Amino acid sequence: DDARNFSVDHAIKGNFEWLFFIDHDVILPPDTFVKLNTYMANEKKNPVVAGIYSAKGNPPEPLLFRGTGNSWYRDWKYGDKVWVDGIPMGCTLISMKLLKPMWEASEKYDVRGTVVRKVFFTPRHSTFNIKDGSYSTFGGTEDLWWCNRVIKEKWLEKTGFTAVAKKKYPFLVDTSIRCGH
Repeated sequence: DDARNFSVDHAIKGNFEWLFFIDHDVILPPDTFVKLNTYMANEKKNPVVAGIYSAKGNPPEPLLFRGTGNSWYRDWKYGDKVWVDGIPMGCTLISMKLLKPMWEASEKYDVRGTVVRKVFFTPRHSTFNIKDGSYSTFGGTEDLWWCNRVIKEKWLEKTGFTAVAKKKYPFLVDTSIRCGH
């Protein structure tokens, strides 16, 4: 989350139009930037577009989600454009028209002497039950937390992406952008 928050902060200060997250372990297909340019230059109606990115495993599970706690969404074929409510950030393009107002509304925090804003957050929680001596933990990911925040706080509506906001699943995954590790 800190790295993503630094990136958003840099994009705000640089007056960027779009922010593209690419994780360190992602290998992009050769035509990725041509496809993303179509979304940036020609369409401008989808504030969030992700490529398909899979977990490291055997078999590798594609990380696109509809709903929480029900595994990954399976009803698609490579090449489809799929609408979901949860995406990873490994290969994700986000409009600054969405991120800037979120940044403005996010609390400030210090990371090793640099103040950034908490647009992304990695949820972590642990509890100890003194009555039965049990200990429990919870952890999540900053990408799914962000997706939930966009939906719950109605950021698509607030930023003028009303057509996308009306969708049950507001994030677009272009599965023709098939990333590897």
